[in-house]
Amino acid sequence: HLLKREGKFCTLREFYGELLRMRRELKPLAELSKKRCDVLGFDNDRVLVLRRWSGSDIVTTVLNFNTVPVLLALPMVAGRWRKVLDSSDPRWRGAGSTLPLEFESVECMDFNLTPASVALFVRDNQIKE
Repeated sequence: HLLKREGKFCTLREFYGELLRMRRELKPLAELSKKRCDVLGFDNDRVLVLRRWSGSDIVTTVLNFNTVPVLLALPMVAGRWRKVLDSSDPRWRGAGSTLPLEFESVECMDFNLTPASVALFVRDNQIKE
C-alpha cells in the first residue's frame, strides 16, 4: 500500500517499529513488572516520567503532553545516560531536539522538552554508583 511507504505514514510506521525493537532489546522494557516501575507526574506542566529497571539496567521515558515547550528539572538516577529515542528528532519529522545525546546525572537533570514529545533514556550500567 502506498501510504505505508511514503510520507508521515511511513515515518509513523518506522517510529512504531523502533519502539517495538526497543521493547524487545532493552531488558527493563522486555521484562515488564509493576514492581520495577516508577511513575511521576507533573500535572501543571503536563509531563509524565516513567522509569523501569531490571537489575542495574534502567530506562527512563519522558512524555510531554503540553502544547508548549517545558523547562523542567526531573529526577534521574545517578550515572551516565544516553538518549536512545526522541520524537522531536528530524528523523521522526520533529522540529529538532533540545535534549542532550548523553549526560551525567547526580540526582536531577534539567530538560527543555519540546511540545507533544516523548524521549527515552538508558543509563549506562557500566558506571558504578
